[in-house]
Amino acid sequence: MLLGYLAWPVLVGASIAAYFLFDGQSAYVYEWGMLAMTALFCALLLLTADDRFFVGAALESPGLRWLGWLGKRSFGIYLWQYPVIYLFAKLGWTQLPYYAALEIAAILVLTIWSDALAHVITSRRLPAIRGRHIVTACIFLMAFTLPGLTLMGFGGHAIAVSADQKVSDTGELQERLAANAAEQQAANDQAAAEAAEQKAAEDEAAVDLSGVACIGDSVMLGSSGELRKVLPGCIIDAEVSRYVGGGLDAAKEMAAQRRLGKNVVIALGTNGPIAGYEKYEVQTRALLEYLGPDRHIFWVNVYCPELSWQQTNNGYLANMAKDHPNVTIVDWYGLVSKHPEWLGGDGIHPNDEGTAAYAKLIHDTMAEALAHPAAD
Repeated sequence: MLLGYLAWPVLVGASIAAYFLFDGQSAYVYEWGMLAMTALFCALLLLTADDRFFVGAALESPGLRWLGWLGKRSFGIYLWQYPVIYLFAKLGWTQLPYYAALEIAAILVLTIWSDALAHVITSRRLPAIRGRHIVTACIFLMAFTLPGLTLMGFGGHAIAVSADQKVSDTGELQERLAANAAEQQAANDQAAAEAAEQKAAEDEAAVDLSGVACIGDSVMLGSSGELRKVLPGCIIDAEVSRYVGGGLDAAKEMAAQRRLGKNVVIALGTNGPIAGYEKYEVQTRALLEYLGPDRHIFWVNVYCPELSWQQTNNGYLANMAKDHPNVTIVDWYGLVSKHPEWLGGDGIHPNDEGTAAYAKLIHDTMAEALAHPAAD
């Protein structure tokens, strides 16, 4: 047992360290990290459950017996945690103060309720046929079983219908993104030629929107056709699943091709967090520094209500605009949150009506900001 006495604190220390050091955005977590932590937890459980070891013996003491309550209900807690967390996010309750405490309370209450219900049902099961409570037992079981089967039927039908709809929506979205990506280079070449003509035609205009450089992710990629309509001659470099870190490489490539104009539209932040992650904040600052203070940057904020970083990213971008006079926020979140009908089945990418609104919002925000620079 000497080995156990030495190993247990090491395993606990490694678990605590991993909690602070592991980053879910890093590749090593999936390459070897989760496997290593699984083995670590197995060894830790083996030692902890052994009552010959001091930890196992301590857990059997009257003062710690209350932990058994959690242990007996751990499976119920496991089953309820995701539905509760998902519903809180879906219904917007994560904006409530102390919402995490409310989630924990809801999980515990539901666990207690389901355990109590299971106990009542199992105590009235068919072996009671030998007793005098058979009629009561049958009525009780039918009262719970029939509504349950009915709800399961509706739920199964809803899942099947939503799955078909999702497949349809996803297929259409992927086709649009693939088509836009395939046409992007040719369209950029043509746009570069048109930009010079447009600039000459707009030299006398109050607002010059020629040669706008657009860097974004799949939301912008899906809307690229509409963007070219409202910003003729614009150069678009948009890519599926692009993180904020990909913006700098795209900007450098545009600059190398002499296509990085004085007005730049950035639409990044949907595919991962920025705020609170030093790596991504550094990448964002590097992109701003590379573009420099002489360019006007229009950053499209994000709408992804089921992703935890929506509010933090939008808050970060808003503060960034306050600190950088040459940055203007294009408030896509503020507009599309009032028009869910503009979104496809995933609730993030705009549909045909949404892409037109997305492009128009970018155009109108740019025109307003460039026409009244003192208001920035």
